[in-house]
Amino acid sequence: LITLCGGDPAGFNLASIPAGEFHFKPGSKEAVRYRSDGVIEVNRWREPDIRKDAPPSTQVPPTIARVIMHALGDDKPSVDRFMNWTAFIYQTHRRSNTAWILSGGEGTAKGIIYNQIFKPVFGPLYCKSLLSRALAGEFNAELDECIILNINECSVSQWKDTDIAETVKELIADDDLRVHGKGKDARFVKNYANLLLFSNKTNVAELPRGDRRFNVATPQSNRIDLKWDGWNYETVCADIKAELPAFCGFLAQYKVDATLAATAFVNDAKEEMITASATVPEEFVQALRTGDLAYFVEAHIQLNDTALRLEDKNVVALFGKTVEEWLACAGKEQRVRLGVLCTIYNACFGGKSPMTAASFGKFLSNQRMKATHGMHGKYLPV
Repeated sequence: LITLCGGDPAGFNLASIPAGEFHFKPGSKEAVRYRSDGVIEVNRWREPDIRKDAPPSTQVPPTIARVIMHALGDDKPSVDRFMNWTAFIYQTHRRSNTAWILSGGEGTAKGIIYNQIFKPVFGPLYCKSLLSRALAGEFNAELDECIILNINECSVSQWKDTDIAETVKELIADDDLRVHGKGKDARFVKNYANLLLFSNKTNVAELPRGDRRFNVATPQSNRIDLKWDGWNYETVCADIKAELPAFCGFLAQYKVDATLAATAFVNDAKEEMITASATVPEEFVQALRTGDLAYFVEAHIQLNDTALRLEDKNVVALFGKTVEEWLACAGKEQRVRLGVLCTIYNACFGGKSPMTAASFGKFLSNQRMKATHGMHGKYLPV
């Protein structure tokens, strides 16, 4: 190569070539930097062309706005939070520490958001897409130099795979990621990934109460082509492409609330997903914590219908008396003996492995519900 370029191979000194390093620094327009130690740093991030001539804009262009509104279940509060999240990533090129879950049936425009809007806005090289089950694999080179990670076909059944659930949590919250490509040594890279989780199911993930990582958009059950008069996919995509510069202008001037971008949005859709994910013990504790009398009334009715043995009927009577006392003092704080609650819990949910009073007390303590001592034992304020 040196000879072809007119060089003299005999006089060529390999040591004369400066040392070089490749880096990935999203947002930095400095393509090459010469360090004082003689090393040349090359930035592998390049600003997407669509951003360079973006005109200032104070509103989302109409076609893009309509597509996003539909995909997020026609829920404006969700859309407002989603726009703030998107603008945060656009302006800072940082990880937001929260992810978005978009769910519903097929044809609800989730893919249009990723392929026709996010990929050109954030750069097709820095938007990666994979199936959720791929997260359990050994190799994950696609996570390197990734700003938007689209995870498809998410479901609770796959979420029960510990490797997948833990990997998703790491992607959302960890500063550094271990990346391993086929035929290459594993290495650690800085994590820039912001996650979009898509599913055609409504029960997408197991979310614990108090979750701080996930935003859940209202599920959309209607196909967009059935709600959009004169729908034509090619025409809509062409309109979106024409609107992208203005959308970039909108994101660039958006007054971002960084705290909101990093805070999981609590809405009905998320509460429903948390409830669907809850285990029986979690449901029981949540009913105690919130004073959900209807939960215990229904549990008593179900237990009463199935009680056959005298022992079971005695427990049902105790349960019924306790519920009657709660109903009589509804709206006021009450103190319930821990042993009574333990008996009720075991009758309803204990099965072949009932809890002792001591283990039940530890269980409640782990759920941040502490009992107090009284004259006749321990009590729980409910």
